[in-house]
Amino acid sequence: MTRTEILEVAKPILFSTPMVEAILDERKNQTRRIVTPPKWSTGTQDDFFLDLHGNLVTTCASTGCDARIIPKYKRGDFLWVRETWNGDWCDHYIYRADGGSARAAGYQAEPKWRPSIFMPKEAARFFLRVLDVYPQRLREITHSQRIAEGIKKCHHKIASDNLYCGCSLSAFIDLWDSINGKRGFGWKVNPWVWVIEFEKVQITH
Repeated sequence: MTRTEILEVAKPILFSTPMVEAILDERKNQTRRIVTPPKWSTGTQDDFFLDLHGNLVTTCASTGCDARIIPKYKRGDFLWVRETWNGDWCDHYIYRADGGSARAAGYQAEPKWRPSIFMPKEAARFFLRVLDVYPQRLREITHSQRIAEGIKKCHHKIASDNLYCGCSLSAFIDLWDSINGKRGFGWKVNPWVWVIEFEKVQITH
């Protein structure tokens, strides 16, 4: 697909600078996003549960019946990545995840980076395709999934696989809590999340 074709159908998704770096380094092909209680539901995440088919459901306030919660993204969706950026002239954009690109682009000093939430679609430089989406309690994440989240492998000497897994777990908890802790969805809360598996898309211009 061409860039223009993907832009027409792609949905936005935000990533922090370290996570953009991990995607560009091909170390990250999963992300976890908090499940937001739908407007039609009666309660909070505490009321969520899995049905016999593995769907995440909760109670509908108007009917009293259980209904499936639909994720924002689904298998096959194209996503354009919002990241920390700047762009001051002629649709020329630079990205914080590129490190030294600011000086290469002619900036004499570190620019005032703009938050990813304000990045326009036209500034998107790469795209993702959703391979799968499914619900999970945060603490159910496995070691291999933590690596797929972009957590770097431990470089310390280890005596067993358990110690190796513990290293990746500690790093993931630190990362997760730095992003979601203040929002009330830290590791200890063990929130429901959407696991989104993806791949980078090769595009033609």
